[in-house]
Amino acid sequence: MRTDGEPVLAGKTALVTGGSRGIGRSITLALARLGASVAINYVRGAAEAKAARQQAEQFGAAALTVRADVTNEKQVAALMQKVGQTFGRLDILINNADDGRFEFNAPLKISARDWQLMLRGSLLSVFYCCKHALPLLRQNRAGRIVNIAAAGSDQVEIASLCLPYYIAKQGVVSLTRALAVQEAEHNITVNTVAPAFVENYGYPRAIRKALLSRIPAGRFAKTEEVAQAVAFLVQDEASYITGINLIVGGGYG
Repeated sequence: MRTDGEPVLAGKTALVTGGSRGIGRSITLALARLGASVAINYVRGAAEAKAARQQAEQFGAAALTVRADVTNEKQVAALMQKVGQTFGRLDILINNADDGRFEFNAPLKISARDWQLMLRGSLLSVFYCCKHALPLLRQNRAGRIVNIAAAGSDQVEIASLCLPYYIAKQGVVSLTRALAVQEAEHNITVNTVAPAFVENYGYPRAIRKALLSRIPAGRFAKTEEVAQAVAFLVQDEASYITGINLIVGGGYG
């Protein structure tokens, strides 16, 4: 709560891409609980998006669902326009969406098509959203961008399990750092949160056992734990933190 008794994000609007399920849903609800109005982006699963909106509204938050494919620049531009028209502002952008592809295979056995889809879904989409959200964020002379990356993307043994995905996520970290420098003069912070391995993500049994053996905490992350890291970075108290990659990994990463 703020000193005036209002929730810490009261009066602010957040857009969460892929905000209807998994980590994105937990982020949506965490920000709504802190008083933000939330725009929930999705591309599949209208029923899940509706349920996420209804949950957010239970916290007293204004909420909107917007279907848009964030790998399509025209749809991203329309998404930002819709958010601006509905709420009159954008204060927080959470780039969480990717296309959900994570193929455990040797790099050269992954098809060129899947390489392209993973790079588009996990990196190019973040570029598009940042590009089209920044004019709205700059209007307020303040703002927060948090991009979801992945712990271990710079570790060859882990990254080789799904190289295009991890290359994309490492690219997100580089993009974040560049934008953090660029946007500092506009009082906009840009950070990444990098989860290690998250519960309920359907890892094959053999892979699951191998991954768990690398996590000092001995368990996978809960989506809510990732969401709390994001929630901290978007608050006023984190206004001097920019360009970092915050690992949520139970000691891994």
